[in-house]
Amino acid sequence: MPSSTLSQVLPSTQLRALVRLGEADETLGVWARGCARPRRLVAAGRRLALSQDLGFLLRRCQRTVVRVSGVLHAMSADRLIGWRTLQIAVGSPVLPGLDAWRILYPSLRVAGHRITVPIGRGSAEEVLALCAADRMAVLGSWIDYQMLTTHGDSG
Repeated sequence: MPSSTLSQVLPSTQLRALVRLGEADETLGVWARGCARPRRLVAAGRRLALSQDLGFLLRRCQRTVVRVSGVLHAMSADRLIGWRTLQIAVGSPVLPGLDAWRILYPSLRVAGHRITVPIGRGSAEEVLALCAADRMAVLGSWIDYQMLTTHGDSG
């Protein structure tokens, strides 16, 4: 697969594994599955902020722990934001007008009824406005974080 989706830290993850990734002078974000409300805690002299809302953590922490292929990584907020994508579920796999989109978003990917648009710090609303202008039947959209390893995939 040409991309890796970031995953939340599992509730079964040992606290000491998270503490080892933190620095004494930071609040380390932890993208935690099942953490319905943001929580802050201190363990072994390390400050942690836990939330299932990655955007919440990226606005507050310089680094956040995520899982990539099952392995914990503390990554900078800027790096994670660079992997921000807009996922768009569309009503038809036939999508005229995507050639123009590829000029704006060279790493755009299409798979069946889904369009993946790397937006980084960009606006999801701008992309959805393009959908409306092209009269695309959008069934749903959401923000995801993916490490895209290839560019210009054909759809």
